[in-house]
Amino acid sequence: MSLRASAAYIAVRIAAGVLAMLTLALVVRGLGPEGYGQLTLGLAVAAAICLVLFNPLNASLARFHGETRHRPALVGLLRGLLLGLGLALALLAWGLEASGLVRLSGQVLFAAACLALAQGMFDFSGQYLAALQRSRRYSWQFLGKAVLNLLLCVLVLQTGGGAPWVLAAMAAAFAVAALAAGEVWRPGLRATPAEPALRGDLLRFGGPLLLTSLLAYLAYWGDRFLLERLLPLAELGSYSAVMDLATQTLGLMFAGLATAWYPRLVLAWGQEDAVEAQRLYTRHGALVLALMLPAGLGFALLLPELLPRLYGADFATVPAALCHTVAALAVLAGVKMYYLDQPLLLGKRVWWHAASIALAAGLGLLLAWWLVPVLGSAGAALGLLLGQGAGAGVSLWGARGLPRPSLPASLLWPPLLSAAAMGALLCLLPAVAGWGGLLLKIILAAGLYGLLMLALDFDGARARLFGGGSLPRQASGRRIVLFANTDWFLYNFKRSLAEALRVRGDEVILLSPPGEYGPRLQALGFHWQALPVSRSGVNPLAELAVIWRLCWLYRQWRPDLVHHFTIKCVIYGSLAARLGGVRAVVNSVTGLGFALLADSPKARLIRPVVLALYRVALRGSEVIFQNPDNRDTLAAHGVLAKSRVWVIAGDGIDTEVFRPAKGACGTHGVPYGADAAEMASPLVVLMCARLLHSKGVAGFVEAARRVRAQLPEVRFLLAGAPDPGNPESVSETELAAWRASGEVEFLGQRSDMLALNQSASVVVLASTQGEGIPRALLEGAACAVPMVATDVPGCREVVLEGKTGLRVPPGDAGALAQALLRLLCDARLRARMGQAARAHVLTHFADGVVIAQTRAAYARALGEHTDE
Repeated sequence: MSLRASAAYIAVRIAAGVLAMLTLALVVRGLGPEGYGQLTLGLAVAAAICLVLFNPLNASLARFHGETRHRPALVGLLRGLLLGLGLALALLAWGLEASGLVRLSGQVLFAAACLALAQGMFDFSGQYLAALQRSRRYSWQFLGKAVLNLLLCVLVLQTGGGAPWVLAAMAAAFAVAALAAGEVWRPGLRATPAEPALRGDLLRFGGPLLLTSLLAYLAYWGDRFLLERLLPLAELGSYSAVMDLATQTLGLMFAGLATAWYPRLVLAWGQEDAVEAQRLYTRHGALVLALMLPAGLGFALLLPELLPRLYGADFATVPAALCHTVAALAVLAGVKMYYLDQPLLLGKRVWWHAASIALAAGLGLLLAWWLVPVLGSAGAALGLLLGQGAGAGVSLWGARGLPRPSLPASLLWPPLLSAAAMGALLCLLPAVAGWGGLLLKIILAAGLYGLLMLALDFDGARARLFGGGSLPRQASGRRIVLFANTDWFLYNFKRSLAEALRVRGDEVILLSPPGEYGPRLQALGFHWQALPVSRSGVNPLAELAVIWRLCWLYRQWRPDLVHHFTIKCVIYGSLAARLGGVRAVVNSVTGLGFALLADSPKARLIRPVVLALYRVALRGSEVIFQNPDNRDTLAAHGVLAKSRVWVIAGDGIDTEVFRPAKGACGTHGVPYGADAAEMASPLVVLMCARLLHSKGVAGFVEAARRVRAQLPEVRFLLAGAPDPGNPESVSETELAAWRASGEVEFLGQRSDMLALNQSASVVVLASTQGEGIPRALLEGAACAVPMVATDVPGCREVVLEGKTGLRVPPGDAGALAQALLRLLCDARLRARMGQAARAHVLTHFADGVVIAQTRAAYARALGEHTDE
């Protein structure tokens, strides 16, 4: 997830935090210090149940959801445990009352038990959505809960309800938000039985977390019961109101950052990519420092002025020392829980995690017990602060050999200096009366911090905001910009073109949203610039901002030619080039996409808009299509009337890299003309595609079932992952069902495409809609593997019927199965078609052929002549 996506998470968390602060203020005002003391003890009971019983389940879901083969069983098992444990909550509530451990009524305890169950359900569904990186749904779930909580609490207070009814209102808000936004609770999500290995992993991970959660409860809630015994209930209420305000603001911001970054850390660590995991952890640390340092400092300095405005005159006498200590405690506890402890969870060092929390809880409560008689409620906060510091030290020690909190000076000093200046400004500004004066102080402090961070260019802030700066031109050659929607596309599909242009003497700038392949391009010596672009963004202001930044870039760089790939880059890039004064524009329409090919209501709704944008964007440019069908489709809509059109077959492929395995004379490493009985290893059918319905995944699975009914030894492999940003992406439920059938081995996203294609007997693409020129087929054909594909645009250019492979009607799983059986049962036919497929690629699709044609398009765009 990019910094931009993280910012969206944080924005939602801030909005939810504002609503939570408003709810808290209304509840405190409505109940008063003593009534809020009763409510606090009820919340402490709910926290005990939720942390000890439910937190290990939610943490296990977050940690193991990345292991895709276990997802259905994992979700089903943990969901069942959560709901089963919830049935015991009522008995636990009445048992606590009978024990006499707390001075609470049965109504408060029962409402607290219901709140614990509802919060456990809410957190579970939130972890589920976060693990799937469904940021929008998770954001709406969280924001909806905050709104509903506010409305219900207001309703209860207006009707004169006390602490039990406020707890019940909170429980209702959590439960409704969980059920409304979490498909994990719907009956349609079927779970498979958990394997013994999964159960063992969960016990080894979750067992210590039970102890850890108990210790965490003592660290974060034990002080309430301690103060209940040492101080009057009203003073406990005042202390709790200050502590809860810190949690609702700073704690929620920390949680938002962690939710945005932790799933990506788990994915990188699960793929054994320690370098990427460290990079992500460092980026997370930079964001934590840049946002939470000024937030915590400002909170500490403004809290004495904020309390009486929020809670009323009863809180005007709260000591400033308590406010400052609580703010420092909230920041340190957030850093420990949401940043320093993450490597321990990644490395499954749960005992170190438990030890750090045990030290923080035990030492913190011991110091609080000693300091409260001397310093009052501020002593409790100071004791917990010292305990958290000791626990953070244990977390750092236990994470040796895991991602480390290491920040370069360029990311460390700007926040420190900017926060110091901001703090000095707040100390110099006098106390003011009214909300307007307080808001002005906040705006001035935040503005100063932001300006200083910009002036110090934290993490390239000026380039991110303004899109970059001017570049000195090289002595000779042209400056050419290649702009695509992912750095992965540039690295895998356009690297050869960029290298050829550079060898010729041109200066090449590669532009894309940030990703893991950008640094790889830089390592190859290319100038790569990150430009955040949302693939599925619909916010008009955000999209206009992208065009503005792109126009700024083009004005600063003054390129001789720009080349855009994929629909959004074509449209936005062409508009920016026109505004930025770039005269030579080349646009590659690599496929028509969902808007023009799908037949859903959404596609029909946005199609006229897309066509209108194409009409404006493509006017006066060189337009490259990968097949004539796509060209004719857009021409029929009148889009190409004022464009110069080229048909260049594909993105090119390096046939020196993609070639038959060394020593092989035919497909699958078997001499041409060999008999099927001579095959030393199983036959393999490979399909490489994103897991979209339009790619024919369901048809491929059904064809596999039919083929394996006759040839059970054949392996069917599918390399590719779902695309959550695409409306045609397959669901987790469908994927789980296909995995459970065992007909197809789902490999996920793979980087070893050469080895996969060299090991394949047949390569398949079962698309139900048109393609550009499918890379998946080109790679297989270059490795001399015969193909079976659907008879749709793009596939027709690669699969010549009866020569390089076989074509079948789209959506016909039976025909696909028959074609596969024909090839799988005839090794000589496979060998002959494989030879023809490679020869076809060498003639029409090799890098040299495609690059020469692309350079000819560049020459015409620049008004030059070429002899190529």
